[in-house]
Amino acid sequence: MKTQMKAMGLAIDWTREMCACDPKYYKWNQWLFLKMLEKGVAYRKTQVVNWDPVDQTVLANEQVIDGRGWRSGALVEKREIPQWFLRITDYAQELLDGLDELEGWPESVKTMQRNWIGRSEGLEIQFDVRDVDGGVLDPLRVFTTRPDTVMGVTFVSIAAEHPLALHAAKNNPELAAMLADLKQGGVSEAELETQEKRGMDTGLRALHPVTGEQVPVWVANFWPTSMACRSSR
Repeated sequence: MKTQMKAMGLAIDWTREMCACDPKYYKWNQWLFLKMLEKGVAYRKTQVVNWDPVDQTVLANEQVIDGRGWRSGALVEKREIPQWFLRITDYAQELLDGLDELEGWPESVKTMQRNWIGRSEGLEIQFDVRDVDGGVLDPLRVFTTRPDTVMGVTFVSIAAEHPLALHAAKNNPELAAMLADLKQGGVSEAELETQEKRGMDTGLRALHPVTGEQVPVWVANFWPTSMACRSSR
């Protein structure tokens, strides 16, 4: 690219050039990351991503077009792989307060940043889960900003990648086929909003945390897999 830019005759002072591949530059990236790792700000966990099986790479949501990779045209798969994360939520309020001090920034950009930070207040509610045969399984924990609506819960939905969904599918070929189908395509919220809503009863039952009533646990495709699970009224 540098050759082409020089050929264009652009007025660029190449003595001030900085390359991200220069060890003098990226050593400070490494230093900063190690400091964040040391302080517990950086951590590693698995996350569902858009996987291009031809290019063998992870794709951003914007690189998935109609369920296919923008470059290879291959059907994108949902795959769970280890990744590094930063505990941005620990600094959510500080980041939000800092936006109010920015001068000259378009309000639309600041709104986008507020949405990205995504700070919200609520409660985590636990639903105990029973297997098809009545056996005790790991509980589901649902975060909600409206705990006052818990009395209206009629079912709980989980993602196709959720461990409980995989467990339920072991002896249910129809459910296993549904999970395989739901794992195709992108994982962006925009795509999930526009696609056809689909789901299936897993046969598992969640116990209402207040009444003790059993409510069905469904696997569904209408929300991001990173949210783990959702209860519905």
